[in-house]
Amino acid sequence: MTIFMKYVTLKGQTKLVYIVKNITISAVKYALKKEKSEGRLLIADSQRLYSEFTDQSTILNWLLVGDGVNDIGYPQLSLTVKGPTKIACQRCLISLAFSINSKSKIVLAEDERNADIADSLLDSSDSYVIVCATTLNVTELIEDEILLHLPPSPRHYPVCPSDHLKFYGDKLETERNLQKFSFEILKDIGSANS
Repeated sequence: MTIFMKYVTLKGQTKLVYIVKNITISAVKYALKKEKSEGRLLIADSQRLYSEFTDQSTILNWLLVGDGVNDIGYPQLSLTVKGPTKIACQRCLISLAFSINSKSKIVLAEDERNADIADSLLDSSDSYVIVCATTLNVTELIEDEILLHLPPSPRHYPVCPSDHLKFYGDKLETERNLQKFSFEILKDIGSANS
């Protein structure tokens, strides 16, 4: 397991954080021994995640726990990834606050046939099966988890700040006002259809 410390400047403050780099485990042994690891992943250090976020200084916390054997007889891991971040709105490309809060159960199967069997026996939407005969790269698993929990088409709700300015000019003081003004938009639409 490789963990190193790095100084990162976030919002004008420099902090010492622990960063994860290419952790590899023997997944089945890890699950059966009920081991536990936790750490932080800096988005800027991940080639797979870098382009998905507008704030690359984001640090996400993760926790990986071996659950032993699950109810259907397969080794299982629990992975939790949490943290606030920013992603791009697909309508206006302006940053959008987004919080990752994922909790997943990862069932380990030794081959595709056993993976299919385990998958057919699972009854939880927060569980999935992976084929893992020997080692597992934890960093890649964490990155996969993050990518799975990103919205397919993130958007400001109810309207983008730039669209809101087009409709209401200087009435936009904060993003919190968007909810207040969304009813005005609906009212305008209703009166236009009358």
